[in-house]
Amino acid sequence: MPLLERSGMERRRHRRIPITIRVDLVLPEETLFGVSRDLCPRGLFILLPADVARRVPDIVRINVRIWTGQVHISRQLRTRVVRRCTDGIAVQFQENDLLARAAADEVLFYMGVERYNREVVSEWRDQVEAEDHVA
Repeated sequence: MPLLERSGMERRRHRRIPITIRVDLVLPEETLFGVSRDLCPRGLFILLPADVARRVPDIVRINVRIWTGQVHISRQLRTRVVRRCTDGIAVQFQENDLLARAAADEVLFYMGVERYNREVVSEWRDQVEAEDHVA
């Protein structure tokens, strides 16, 4: 995997939904803080400075913090770095991780995305179901 590339060089299989939430990257020796840029059913792009993006290991646990309207809830997810860019990293949720899929759905729900992007969310679910049937 190249160390860093420009964000424009990505190959997308799913449409992304722009979403801004706090993301904590939990490393053995420290916790790094970032902000999401966008979300898809299989992963998340996390905005980070280039020097920080280089330090993130290939397998990383992340905590996403979601505002419910009354309290923050936190979800911990296992992810794999699939791309390092000058403005952050793209992480993929671990294969068959139902908790990651549920957390992505929670983010969409609490951020009000489903109300405004029903077509995109329906397309996501159709693509994920089709991929799951092939696998």
